[in-house]
Amino acid sequence: MAYEMKLDRRMVQVELPFAVDLPRLTKALKEAGFYVRDEDGEGTSQGWGRGYDREGYYPYWVYQEGQAWFFAFPPEDYRQVAPGEAFEAYVGPEAENEFERWLPYLEGARLK
Repeated sequence: MAYEMKLDRRMVQVELPFAVDLPRLTKALKEAGFYVRDEDGEGTSQGWGRGYDREGYYPYWVYQEGQAWFFAFPPEDYRQVAPGEAFEAYVGPEAENEFERWLPYLEGARLK
């Protein structure tokens, strides 16, 4: 995969090599039946998910930091480092599959 993925702030973070047109992304997500944080897609971030959340806590996010754009989502890969210890999140095959699932939406909203 050409995108670098890392864990940061308890989320899988992917820096996108392009800017995102949030209104276009918002429209595509709504047409696909997803609930969104900001109905108009204005601003520098957008969150979304399958179910409505009154307080706007959604699992998937696109946001801008400075000139960079990121896609973030909760990790699904966990491993136990040593017997008897807690499981820890890591970027693995489930994260790659999840990113590939959303990549068409993100690329479709690439700012031109």
